[in-house]
Amino acid sequence: MGCDGWKPVSFTLEKGRTYSVTFDVYSEIAQDLKFQIVDSADKQILIKSVSVQANTTKTFTFENDFEVSDTCQAKWAFQVGGYGTAGETYKIMIDNIKIMHPDLTVTVEKEDPLANMVKNPGFEQGIKNWGIYTMVGGSATFNASSGEGRLNIKNTGTEDYAVQFFQDGMKLYKGNKYKLKFRYKADTERSAEVRIQQNGGTYIGYLDDKSLTFKNDWQTYEKEFTMDYDSDTAARLCFNLGKAGTASDVNQNICFDDFSLVMTQGSLPEEQKANPIRLNQVGYRPDDSKVAFVVSQDRTFKLYTADDKLFMTGNLPVYKADEKGEVLVDEKSGDITRSADFTNFNLEGSFYIKVRADKSPVFKIEPNVYDGLTAGVLKVFYYQRCGGNGITEEYAGEKFAHDPCHTGKAKYYDPTNEIYGSVEIDVSGGWHDAGDYGRYVTPASKAVADLLLTAEHFPAMADLDFGGPDKILAETRYEIEWMLKMQNPITGGVYHKVTTKNHASMTALPEADKDQLYLSPVSAQATADFAAVMAYAYRMYNKIDPAFAQECMVAAKKAWEWLTANPDANAYVDPSFFGTGTYNDGNAKDELFWAAAELFKTTKEEKYLDYLTSYVAGKSNLDNGFGWADMGSYAQVAYLTTESVDKNDELYKKIKQNFIDHAASIIETWKKDGYKVALDDYVWGSNKDLSDRAMILIIANMLEEKHEYKAAVLDQLNYLLGRNAMDISYVTGYGEKAAKHPHHRQSVINEQAVPGMLVGGPNGYIMDVNGDPVAKMVDEKTPPAKCYADVDGSYATNEICIYWNSPLVYILGYLYQK
Repeated sequence: MGCDGWKPVSFTLEKGRTYSVTFDVYSEIAQDLKFQIVDSADKQILIKSVSVQANTTKTFTFENDFEVSDTCQAKWAFQVGGYGTAGETYKIMIDNIKIMHPDLTVTVEKEDPLANMVKNPGFEQGIKNWGIYTMVGGSATFNASSGEGRLNIKNTGTEDYAVQFFQDGMKLYKGNKYKLKFRYKADTERSAEVRIQQNGGTYIGYLDDKSLTFKNDWQTYEKEFTMDYDSDTAARLCFNLGKAGTASDVNQNICFDDFSLVMTQGSLPEEQKANPIRLNQVGYRPDDSKVAFVVSQDRTFKLYTADDKLFMTGNLPVYKADEKGEVLVDEKSGDITRSADFTNFNLEGSFYIKVRADKSPVFKIEPNVYDGLTAGVLKVFYYQRCGGNGITEEYAGEKFAHDPCHTGKAKYYDPTNEIYGSVEIDVSGGWHDAGDYGRYVTPASKAVADLLLTAEHFPAMADLDFGGPDKILAETRYEIEWMLKMQNPITGGVYHKVTTKNHASMTALPEADKDQLYLSPVSAQATADFAAVMAYAYRMYNKIDPAFAQECMVAAKKAWEWLTANPDANAYVDPSFFGTGTYNDGNAKDELFWAAAELFKTTKEEKYLDYLTSYVAGKSNLDNGFGWADMGSYAQVAYLTTESVDKNDELYKKIKQNFIDHAASIIETWKKDGYKVALDDYVWGSNKDLSDRAMILIIANMLEEKHEYKAAVLDQLNYLLGRNAMDISYVTGYGEKAAKHPHHRQSVINEQAVPGMLVGGPNGYIMDVNGDPVAKMVDEKTPPAKCYADVDGSYATNEICIYWNSPLVYILGYLYQK
């Protein structure tokens, strides 16, 4: 066309916005053209070259493509000359030019430190968030009507706390002042105690007022107090309405209304302020993907050394939008996440991310960044040791060392039982299962299997010194030796568990729990799991200690004999005699599947292969899972890694395809999640489920190597170590914001968490759990990934278990091997 084609148009670009450009071009000839944006001084802001074919219309779009450091006036233009034959005329049409920024502004909520902490303060929502607790003879009911909370006390019990009206979740910070205010009355003149207290442990009273006197007319209570103790973000506001002494039948009606608890002086500690930056608080290996998630409206992030030297500045992408243009909110967390990607930064050292004034925890970048964590997570099994010689100061330190515990003989719970009623045996040893002191065969089997898989798949772990008296296989043997004691030597059946009748008090150390131990019934689940573990143990220990390996093999076969002699044994329901963990399981078929697979891998005997073939042929979808109630994936792994199997055999191909399909479904979940979490659902022990899924991906990668398996595994570890909606490392002692208050008796009593424990994590069904304080701290609007609190009273979100740590050991073993 022989002309330059510049037609400038002026407009405003605003600082802090990310702009997109779109336009349509039609040309009668094939040609290239340039689109340019410059500022008022003709300084180039953007230039794009595009190509269009003859007699076609094409739309060009450059999304989220540029931004300016300061608000400025700008001009756009097209350069379209230099094509065709000089003197001739060609048509070029440019239309629908748009320079725009997505209007995706969102509100990032931050905690108001001066707000009323009491939820449903005027009972407008009925009894929501409030609870009543009765014990030692106390009896009462609670309802709400006409905007009042109403209690009817029928018996005052024998202690002042025999009837307790409460709400959990008060946040008190050391040194701050608070004011509690409410209205109250009763149809009976009486006194009571109002407290704001620690919810567990020693129940310290931060506010402890016994002067409350009820009358028939409404009165207003108002009292200011200073939090003189360590900060507590899950304190209980409660009224002790019982009476010390002799239980008394009464008919007392008490009313409450208009509660408020507010901070009157002080501020939120820095560590308690909402931080929009979520990352792996332990750190990253230099060549791994390194991405933090940011919940903020800001546009940039900066990477600093721990001593405040700026090393990198990066852009945060605009919020993702759905097909309607609406901001895409992560379904499970309710957050709108943006990625701070610093993958290409691989210098070693200690660093933090900063977004405006908010600073992340300091993390490390180094090749062996997980070595200390790996040792700590494995050492938890030593800390959980029961019986024996206790655990010593040499390895556990003065705080966590304890004398031998639970060494007395265990009786069968039902002395009238014809087969087992007279049994009284030594079942000392093994690991305490969780925050309590029970020992249970089915979860123990999962934990042992995970550790044996770790030692087998990642041989470097065999020599890891984790700070205990033994290495991984010797520590695992400590549990196997206890399991051998749980088999009845005559029948071959295995008792499901051994515990006291009820859990020990949260103030009782292991050696102080001297109640009688009881054996539960034999179960098909425990017996099949036992058979699988013992067959696996034979392979792992045969070269180390042939005599011990042979003992395991004999026990495995005897357990299988019990299973074949009792084909109708299936569901296990814990007897009502017990008030300890149940580990009920309605189906033992997956456990038998695993037992047959391990026995076949060890012995190569046809009877076990026949069982596998028949079982797999009868199922369209195989049992999946690495959980104590779902052991099917252990069976699949055992068979798929048996050296003698024909990989072209239909049995092998069906099992492998099932395993790979399971991994593919996990990957699909991972891809969709805002925090890259591979969880469909947040249930009790969600962190275990997440770790189990990472195990599936690691093993799938052994079968068929894929980059996305490896990427997803690292993302799950990132989640556990702090890159999550709660901005917390779920592993005690690892990360600046690590969980500090697990539901674990030794940790509670010693006022310090045993390091290396993986806590249960968010539980989207917590509101259905009776007696857990977190149930009163959330509501129906709380996203499942945020149904969690770091409080020691929460057994449904913050307990620890050996079989929650064990899959994390496997994940870390995978990384340690590399």
